[in-house]
Parts: sequence; structure tokens; C-alpha cells
Amino acid sequence: MQTERLIGYIPTLDFLDEYSAMLADEEFIACYGVYFNREQAQERLFLDIQHWQEKKFGPWYWRNKNSGEFIGRGGLKTCEVEGKKEVELAYAIARKFWGQGIAKEIGEASIEFAKKSNENFGLKNLVCFTLLKNSQSLRVMEKCGFVYEKDF
Repeated sequence: MQTERLIGYIPTLDFLDEYSAMLADEEFIACYGVYFNREQAQERLFLDIQHWQEKKFGPWYWRNKNSGEFIGRGGLKTCEVEGKKEVELAYAIARKFWGQGIAKEIGEASIEFAKKSNENFGLKNLVCFTLLKNSQSLRVMEKCGFVYEKDF
């Protein structure tokens, strides 16, 4: 997957060091609302790899096209919200790249992928959610066309 500034890769274990460092960043934790140690980051990475193998879609792991720097994780994944199976637009950006429109860029590319993939994967509806205190993420959701439905 490519955007103007980014290349999205299907996840592999090669991303573990950078991904676990992002998840351990204190400011990232404050926005995301949870801490993941290296072992937990590896478990999440394994789940993303498995998701791609089983569903043929999932979150990409993103790098800057020019520098090759790790940007973050973002894309589509299945989830359960209040007992209902959904497909979520998920994104997590390394703190160094906050405020640059990258989450929106990943979100828009993922939504376009979902639209094109509807026939193949049946992705008819997307959800997106975050903590109420994460105003940056809430703004990205708005920019990507999501509307508030409810708290859960």
C-alpha cells in the first residue's frame, strides 16, 4: 500500500523493535491509554500477521517513502464492539510524527482500500474509536468522515 508520503507493509517480525519502542513511549501511552511491554507488542504483532493470513486484510506497518523511518501502524482489522463483529479503522502513529497529517493519510488510504475491497471482503461498514481525551485522534476521525455514534 502506498500513499503520497508513505509505504504500508504487511506486518512481519522485522517491525518488532520499532513497534515496541513506539508502544513504550510515555506520551504515546498517555494518548493511547495503555502500556505494552516488548512481549505484549510482539503478541500484537503476531495477531496482525495472523489477521492478514486469515482475512487477507489488516493493519499495515508504515514507513516514510524517502527516509525509510518507521511511522506507525494503521489499517483495517476485525474487532467486537458490544457483542457485534465490526471492521475497525485503527491507527497508531509514533510520537515523532504527530501533527503532520499522517494518521489522516493512513485513514483515507485504508478507507479507500475498504471501498475497493467491499466485493472481495464484504467490508460494508467501518468503525473507529478512541479515548475521549485523545483529541488528536478524534480530529482525525472527523477528517476521515466518521461521525459520533455513541460512547461505549
